[in-house]
Amino acid sequence: MEIENLLKKIIPFFLFVIPLFFLTDTANFFEFNKMYLVFIGSVLILGAVLVRNILGKKAFYYTTTLDLAIFLFLLANLLSTFFASANRLLPFWGRTGMILSFTLLYFALLQAGNNSRRFLQSLFASSFVLSLITILAYTQVLAKFLPWDFTKSALFTPAGSLFSLIGFELVILPSVVFFALKSGQFFNKILYFLVGAVGLTATVLAVSQVLPGNKGQITFLPYQYGWWIAVDIFKVAKTAFLGVGPEGFLAAFSQFRPTSYNLTPIWTLRFTNSSNELLQILTTTGFLGLLAFLYLIVKSAKTLWQNLKKDEFNTGLKLSLAVNILLVVILPANFLTFFTLYVLTTLIAKQIYSKKEFNSTQILKIANGAAIGLMLVLVYFSGRVWLAEASFKKALDAANANQGLETYNNEMDAIRLNPFMEKYRVSFAQVNLALANSLVAGKKDLTDQDRQNITTLVSQSIAEAKAAAALDPANPIYWENLASIYQALINFANGADQWAIASYVQAIRLDPVNPTLRIQLGGLLYAMGKYDDAADQFKRALDLKPDLANAYYNLSWAYRQKKDIVASYNAMQQVIALVPQDSSDLAKASQELDQLRALLPPEAKTSTSSATTKESLLTPPPPLPTPPAAGPINLPKEVEPEVPPAASPTPRPS
Repeated sequence: MEIENLLKKIIPFFLFVIPLFFLTDTANFFEFNKMYLVFIGSVLILGAVLVRNILGKKAFYYTTTLDLAIFLFLLANLLSTFFASANRLLPFWGRTGMILSFTLLYFALLQAGNNSRRFLQSLFASSFVLSLITILAYTQVLAKFLPWDFTKSALFTPAGSLFSLIGFELVILPSVVFFALKSGQFFNKILYFLVGAVGLTATVLAVSQVLPGNKGQITFLPYQYGWWIAVDIFKVAKTAFLGVGPEGFLAAFSQFRPTSYNLTPIWTLRFTNSSNELLQILTTTGFLGLLAFLYLIVKSAKTLWQNLKKDEFNTGLKLSLAVNILLVVILPANFLTFFTLYVLTTLIAKQIYSKKEFNSTQILKIANGAAIGLMLVLVYFSGRVWLAEASFKKALDAANANQGLETYNNEMDAIRLNPFMEKYRVSFAQVNLALANSLVAGKKDLTDQDRQNITTLVSQSIAEAKAAAALDPANPIYWENLASIYQALINFANGADQWAIASYVQAIRLDPVNPTLRIQLGGLLYAMGKYDDAADQFKRALDLKPDLANAYYNLSWAYRQKKDIVASYNAMQQVIALVPQDSSDLAKASQELDQLRALLPPEAKTSTSSATTKESLLTPPPPLPTPPAAGPINLPKEVEPEVPPAASPTPRPS
């Protein structure tokens, strides 16, 4: 009973802390650390329950009819993780890890006895403190008391983002206001109204900052594109049932979005979330995941509306649950959206639980002991992941301070602790390349030791970039990164140019409607003197986005190198028509147009054209890197990437 009483006191504080919790020791201050708090806290609570069962004469557990719905949604995410994800471990410190943590939280809270009202009041208290901090940040009062630079921003909130804060407050506020109206005690009524007033104020301030045109503006993927991408997974049976993996939306977005997306103002954005949570779940975990999630929310809502008594507490739950469900229907979910959903589901379940008792036999004690052992193993491996993230944060801090050796060593520690995190590999590849460049810079002659160090750093840079692409081969960003590294090594390492082209081709295969990749590949071909191939890539970019001024600009340069002055002049005229009339781009393009006009044959000087006005940055094809004075090095054969031969993917129709 002592353990039982202890849990009743600790859990309300645990729920209070979760929305407020963050640490500055990791690159992601907020959601990553909140997830770890939920996971570790839930494991400790369940561990205490198991110890109670081992020490007691009788073991008992609480079960409910909602347990199956909770378990099925976790199972759908696990199946998608193991059978649909390219990197089967990455989702465990992303979406799958979050769902696993909340599943543990559900069962942990369920075993803590009937303390539902205090649990809900903990969320009210957390809402009040969270809102108060947000208001103080907006008014710049908070910056006077906290030492961190990021708290000086008016957008700061411990929720992690204003979008997360708004969702949390919208779920909590209906219950708070209802309790304030129904409370018969004057003091409680005042407290509830105070919490509601502060929460409403923070919500209004947050909404005002995320509206279009403000610093905290939020951009969502338009619904038609979220629907298009979700529908496309049904073309293959495997993805239809299991999706593309819980962390695979970016790959699906890159591969399945239509060319009409390039005509929107947000065409340069890559999205990691769909338009709303239902489309996100359908895309990433397939039909099975969506069915499991719908079963969870429908089962919870049906139980609350039909099977529980209609008192003040449950009416408040109905209001909050309705808002929570509405949020996942119209918007992408975040950590706090799922947190409130699982807590509300637990509060429903705790009213219909049944108690299962077992004699404390030797076998039962062994089973409980084994469960504790399994939890310790999970804590150990999750601890390594957290320490890896902390090492990565140290590396970022060292890089900002221009401390190359500390950056290198901390990156190495991060990869050693968690070799399956792709972003560590990408970052370490860039660090090695930067260090190699620093050894070459300013040196006319390289010593044998310098050449050996440079070869090692270049080899590691390529190997790490390859490793990132191998961990998630469907992600075009990692192939683009590999291509950029090879491109930076042209004239520095023999054979880098061909590998850069092959890597760009693979990125284009995975992101076939991205005109920027075409311009990047065209720029590389231009720098290599392959002007016909470069012009072909620039024209393909224009096929994908006909109003892209920079594609016309690069095409004009390619035609000029081919001595086709008329075509170059016409392409530059398109640039003039497309760039904003009040931009520096217009003056730049006009000057170059005048230069081309002077080179035109007399019969072609009357050519004109027009197009619609769009924003653009005009960047000519970049030159190849300057070769080192001591000559290029040879790439070790063991780091050469295995990429398919060059091909021209067919753009998807609008």
